[in-house]
Amino acid sequence: MSGSNRKTQDDTEIPAKTEYLKSLSDDEIIDKIGMAEMPLVIYFLSLKYETDPILIPIENDIMIRVGECNAANLSYLAVYIHFFEFNKGCLTIEGHTSFPSVLGDFTFKAYESGHLLSVEMYEAGFDLSYEDVVYEKRTAFKINIMLSENTVIHFSNEVNGLEAEYGRINSMRFSPIADCIKEQFFAKDGWIFFIEENHIVCKKADEEYIITKEKKFREEIKNSFPDRSEWVNELRDFYYDKINRKSRPIWLFMDRPDMADDSAGTLFEYASALNEADCFFLISEDSRDFNELSKIGKVIPLYSKEHYKLSLVADYIISSQCNGVVENPFWDDAEFFRDLYHRPKIIFLQHGVIKDDMSPTLERFNTNFTGFVTSTKDEYKSVLDYPYHYTEKEVWFTGLPRYDRLYDDRKKIILIMPSWRKSLMEQVWDEKHHTMRWVMKKDFKKSDFYKKYKSLLTNRQLLRKCRKLGFKICFMAHPLMKGYFDELKRDGVEIWNYTKTYRDAFAQGALLVTDYSSVAFDFAYLRKPVIYYHFDKESFYKEHTYKKGYFDYTRDGLGEVCLKEKDLLVLLNDYLKNDFELKQSYRDRIEKLWLFEGDYCKRVYEKIKELQNDRAVNQNNI
Repeated sequence: MSGSNRKTQDDTEIPAKTEYLKSLSDDEIIDKIGMAEMPLVIYFLSLKYETDPILIPIENDIMIRVGECNAANLSYLAVYIHFFEFNKGCLTIEGHTSFPSVLGDFTFKAYESGHLLSVEMYEAGFDLSYEDVVYEKRTAFKINIMLSENTVIHFSNEVNGLEAEYGRINSMRFSPIADCIKEQFFAKDGWIFFIEENHIVCKKADEEYIITKEKKFREEIKNSFPDRSEWVNELRDFYYDKINRKSRPIWLFMDRPDMADDSAGTLFEYASALNEADCFFLISEDSRDFNELSKIGKVIPLYSKEHYKLSLVADYIISSQCNGVVENPFWDDAEFFRDLYHRPKIIFLQHGVIKDDMSPTLERFNTNFTGFVTSTKDEYKSVLDYPYHYTEKEVWFTGLPRYDRLYDDRKKIILIMPSWRKSLMEQVWDEKHHTMRWVMKKDFKKSDFYKKYKSLLTNRQLLRKCRKLGFKICFMAHPLMKGYFDELKRDGVEIWNYTKTYRDAFAQGALLVTDYSSVAFDFAYLRKPVIYYHFDKESFYKEHTYKKGYFDYTRDGLGEVCLKEKDLLVLLNDYLKNDFELKQSYRDRIEKLWLFEGDYCKRVYEKIKELQNDRAVNQNNI
């Protein structure tokens, strides 16, 4: 097999070519790849020897032999736990398996204290491939168990009539139990759960037992992480004290870390006025919006001690973003609070209308939303149809709360608002704000993206026409790219960074030029013309985070599509001559797009209240 190279654990490269692999010893292949990727090791050894592996039963295990190499035992594989929910005596575990594809078919098994359990298996897109060949089969599973007083759960593989237990349990980001710290545990409703070796232990537990387990956990932290012990004790003490005497629901709201110009800010104002829950908004203290929000309700500085405490006891975290800080502000300290910080439920307000297939980013195994807001019929359907792994229970057809605040105050402004480009950016750690941050790569100005917008913003013909008719051009970059276009400011061209809110920008623009950004929906909602500038049509979906979805820009778009600057200039000139009148064909599309207008905050708020009421009933019935 020929093809591309693969980075290995020592940052060297291995071409998957039989002749090259034959030049390496078995140990060299294993060392370069690393046994953490055992299925890939087995795959490469199979290529080297040009033979299928042989399975050899040994005591309570299966050895995998490839050619002359006793490569590994099957028990080295891990089972991955994603979700772990317990309610009214029923435990639901969801996760995925790991299995080397070259070994053929396998049967995943789960046992409860020695009794075989019923397991639902399904594909979730987790398989790992190398040069379009699947080398590791990763199938998702779901198990429902009515627990007896003491239950021990373990997992195994059966292949060719042989069976071996999984030797490890790996806890993914939403699992409240793990074994990163020996004494980690999760307690709920008089039960306690923890991982012991490669088993999940579930026990009925009185308060004394749980207190004893908590003491052991803190003692381990004190001995192994002495510099974090006081911090851990303070937050865990706050949780146990507050959770038992909380008189009202606690809702946390958040947009971007440094901005409140989205649906969370809008809904926060609405919910604070109703005063049926203790509402708090999370934002950086040095944000321009901090003081304005303080006039509306309670505002908490991001990464403050109060933020950490509230994130443990909140009922809901309601956000237009889905980045890590929303559900886990603890970063490196996360393992100290794994059993606590996933108890609040996440409501994803979104920051736009999904028109592409965003399932690789937003699917449930990456996000675990309790509520997932959508705004149009096609968007709602796409989230249910594409592999997001959400159901009608979690996907809400309510519209974006920020639509309630849109208004029209159009001025003589051509608004240019492109989306960001992943290929032009990289992530770095922001020590000040304790988070990963996207920054431009050093060669950004050599990119076609920068050159195209520079050419447009400096086009003499366009600028001359705008000056003649009293128009100006306002360029507003995506929040991740703000501050990188300032040098393009000139007579007739303004660069809007943090001096203008999106709401005001939408209001004041007479026409919008965008590319693939969902801001087109907000702008069109105000019945204003949109033009899509797709100069990088061929490369965008290959290099960015989006995959093509249900939305076709020619068939469904809210305005014309231009591939070249000259065509865009002709179209802009036509709109200038016609005072930016919205064409009837696009008006018709817009009118069909939204099935309702107004009361967006109310619809989302009522959905959250329904959840809150159901949650209270369930807790009272336990």
